[in-house]
Amino acid sequence: MMDAVNRIFLAWRSLKTRVTLLTLLIFFISIGLVALQTSQMLRQNMQTVLGEQQYSRVPGIAREIDSRLVEREQALQTVAKEITPKMLGDSGAIQSNVDSYSLATAGRGLG
Repeated sequence: MMDAVNRIFLAWRSLKTRVTLLTLLIFFISIGLVALQTSQMLRQNMQTVLGEQQYSRVPGIAREIDSRLVEREQALQTVAKEITPKMLGDSGAIQSNVDSYSLATAGRGLG
């Protein structure tokens, strides 16, 4: 039993064993640092790419919103032109006019 313990103790004291273990330790630390650096670079690159994609979509979305607002403004102007002074006192007539226009434009997505 003591002989086995002495062999293990002597093996750890061996220069060859210590150099091997130190080399393995340096190797694994290096791999860990490279993996950490790569992970950070990938994260930064992904954030940059996603930001650029989102930024490139903004003009298209703005054009879509603008065109929908223009369509709705034109629809409101059309409805407003059809309201006569006689209708101003009758909210039911105004509502009926708006409803009829809404039904006519529902197919275009404006209703």
